[in-house]
Amino acid sequence: MPELPCVTERFPDARLVGVARLKILSAPFGSEKYRHLILSSLNSRSFVLIKIFGDLILKRGCVLPCLLSLLLLASATVAAAHLSIAPAQEDAYSRGREILRKAVEAAGGVETFRNIKNFTIVTQNKIKGRQTTMLLKVTETILAPDKTRQVMELEQGTRVQVLNGRDSWKQINRDVSPLSSLEKKEMQRGLFRDAIILFSRFDSTDLEIKHFADETLGGVKYYVLQVKNQTGDFFKLYIDALTNLIYKKTYQGAAEAGLATLEEVYSDYKKVEGIQIPYHTIVRANGRQFIEAVVLEVRINSDLGGEFFYRK
Repeated sequence: MPELPCVTERFPDARLVGVARLKILSAPFGSEKYRHLILSSLNSRSFVLIKIFGDLILKRGCVLPCLLSLLLLASATVAAAHLSIAPAQEDAYSRGREILRKAVEAAGGVETFRNIKNFTIVTQNKIKGRQTTMLLKVTETILAPDKTRQVMELEQGTRVQVLNGRDSWKQINRDVSPLSSLEKKEMQRGLFRDAIILFSRFDSTDLEIKHFADETLGGVKYYVLQVKNQTGDFFKLYIDALTNLIYKKTYQGAAEAGLATLEEVYSDYKKVEGIQIPYHTIVRANGRQFIEAVVLEVRINSDLGGEFFYRK
C-alpha cells in the first residue's frame, strides 16, 4: 500500500490550522507514524487540514483572589453596572434569535428543516499547499441530531469514520478501530457547527444565540451572530442583511490541535428539496486560502437502513 508523504512537508500550514470538521486521517494509511491529518466539513462540506502532530493538551489554570473587603466596597458599583448592562444583553440575545429565524426562513423555512431526518452531501475538495495540491472526495451522511458517517476517498485509499454514540469507529482500508477521544470530540464539534442541524433546532434552549454586531464588507451589510452551546464551543455566522443567507462562518480551531482562526465563505446557493445549499466554499486559515470545496450531490431523507452507522 503506497504511503502518504509527511503532511507537514506538503502542507506547512497544517501546523497552524485548527479544526473545521472532517476529522482525523492517519498518514500513511494503517500507520500511526504521523499522528493526524484532520479534515473538517460544514453545511457546505468544506474541508480543512489541521495539525499533524497532535498530542498537546492545554492545561488552563485560573487563580481568583477572594478579598472580601474589596468585594464589599465594590458591591454597589457592580450592582449598578449589572443593572445597566442586563437590558442591552437581553436585547442582543432576542435580536440574535430574530435574525437566526429569518435566516431559517430564507434557507427553506422552519417546518422544512424540522422535517429533515437525515441528509447526505458529497463534495470534491481541493486542498492547497504551498507547493502541491491534494484532491479529496468526501461523502458525509448525518442523522439528526448526533450521528454522522464520513467516507473520504484519496488516491492512497479510503477512510471511513462514524460518530455513533459509544459505538464510534473508523476504518482505514481494512483496519477497523475505535475513534480516539480527540477524533470523537471534533466530530461532535462539527455537528454543532453544521447549518442544517442548527436551522432544525434554532430555537433550542441549549443554544445561546447573540447578535454580536453589524459589519459591512465590500459594501454589503452583514449581521454577525455568535452561536454557543452548553460545553462552551462557539462560532460566528455572518448573515447577509438583504438575502438573510449565510455568507460565512468563523471560529477558532481546537486548542488540542493548534489554534487558528478559520473562515468558511459560501456562495453559489442552489435550492435542493426546498432548502438552500451553498455549492461552493472557500476555507481560509489565518487569512490564507487553504481549501476549495464544490458540492457534487445532495440527498435528503434517504432510506439508510438500521445498520448504516454500525461496524460492518
